Amino acid sequence: MCNILRELASIGKEKYSDIPIGFDKIFLKKGKNYHRLNINPDKTYEFIHLTEGMLKDEKIEIVVPGRSRGRGIAPILFRDTAEYVLVPAGEPTDGTKHSAFIEMLIEYAEKIDDDASKIILEVLSKGIEFPSNMKPKDWIIIDYDNQNYHLSSNFQQYWTNFVQSTFHLSKRYVCSVCGEGKDPLVGWEYLKEKLGVTKENYYWEIHPRFLVRF
Repeated sequence: MCNILRELASIGKEKYSDIPIGFDKIFLKKGKNYHRLNINPDKTYEFIHLTEGMLKDEKIEIVVPGRSRGRGIAPILFRDTAEYVLVPAGEPTDGTKHSAFIEMLIEYAEKIDDDASKIILEVLSKGIEFPSNMKPKDWIIIDYDNQNYHLSSNFQQYWTNFVQSTFHLSKRYVCSVCGEGKDPLVGWEYLKEKLGVTKENYYWEIHPRFLVRF
């Protein structure tokens, strides 16, 4: 176990030290349905299936926002599943995952007050129905004007603050490897992919500053 922890620490120092708290590095690959919803300044939009046509062993690493959902409804702004972002045809939206997503987006747009967030909110509030090739659990990354809005400085700072305040991640944890107090970083998918970790019941805090779920 100690060797695994040290290897995790080495990977984390290399792969996670350059991304904000509340973000994760994930792999796009064949069989993992990720879509891009690009919303334009004129309020038109288009979908692109990001993983369609990928080769069996092909992988693309990207940085995305994340959070632990638990068993409740917990939206992830600008990157979430279709059941949060879109509206099933003919179904009510009150009290659903989609309504929770819109409520969070409203709070964000009011706080940041930029043109991009206002237009994204307007388009999504009207309700985009599921495309024929999309399932509720498919992932969607929301871009604006062909730019990765979730990587903008405004959103990165907002999401880091939100995750810290919601999950109390400003608390210092003792590193399992070096014994030092560290600031945790949400995200473990890269580590599961790298080391084949499959159990998801317990948490370890690993150097340099991230939480790994075993």
